[in-house]
Amino acid sequence: MLYLASASPRRRDLLKLAGFRFTVEPAEIDEVIAQDDPACLVQNLALKKARAVAKLHPDDVVLAADTVVALDNHILGKPQDEEQAQKCCVCCPIEFTKYIPVIAS
Repeated sequence: MLYLASASPRRRDLLKLAGFRFTVEPAEIDEVIAQDDPACLVQNLALKKARAVAKLHPDDVVLAADTVVALDNHILGKPQDEEQAQKCCVCCPIEFTKYIPVIAS
């Protein structure tokens, strides 16, 4: 069995489009930003998610992913509401923003 350790509707849709059969089981982890390096942070978050769900299903395959948005190596974090998301878009032109996706299994 394949488990997706994410509540992201985009990740779920991508796996469905690719033809995978899977069960969604979001990982219960603390996503506190405790690192300055965006690439290290996103890798550690994805690994934490994969490991948390793998503990519950040790004989199965677990797929976890995370994405961090950074501007000039400054981690912006996830917006808490629509207003905050709009402010982020205004202050962060897409050509200067890093989107760092990581997948762990």
